Amino acid sequence: HQGVAFLSKCLLHNRTLHSLNLSYNNLTNEGLFLLRDALLTNRMIHELILRSCRLTDQAAIALAEFIAESTTIQYLDLR
Repeated sequence: HQGVAFLSKCLLHNRTLHSLNLSYNNLTNEGLFLLRDALLTNRMIHELILRSCRLTDQAAIALAEFIAESTTIQYLDLR
């Protein structure tokens, strides 16, 4: 989750990325929560791809809450 913590801080200042693909990374629940909080602040990311990230049920609930709050995410891939 340390890498996601750094990425989350960067996303707070992002003005150019529109798509974020973190596929095939072992995101922990804590990492996902950090990412979710940063993406709620970031208004540039429209596409979030999290294929094969071994997300848990708890992470799925956090993502569902995030989608309900987000006004910018248009595409989410959780395959």
